[in-house]
Amino acid sequence: MSAEVVKLELPDGSDPLRSLARLTVLRLTGEFSGYEPPAPRRGPAAGEHNADFYAELAIDEEEPARLSQAGVV
Repeated sequence: MSAEVVKLELPDGSDPLRSLARLTVLRLTGEFSGYEPPAPRRGPAAGEHNADFYAELAIDEEEPARLSQAGVV
């Protein structure tokens, strides 16, 4: 296991362009034998899973098209 001191500057909320909160944290990293982390992958595109979601909610096929045409989804 290794450790590293990391200094972060975060907006404090009052004025994100001028006022920063400074924070020092200790980041611990470790390696585990026999474990290989999963490969990075992209997140879903906007609307990629809508059809599956509508099917789970038992919404008929015409309703999503109508909502899309109306600009709701």
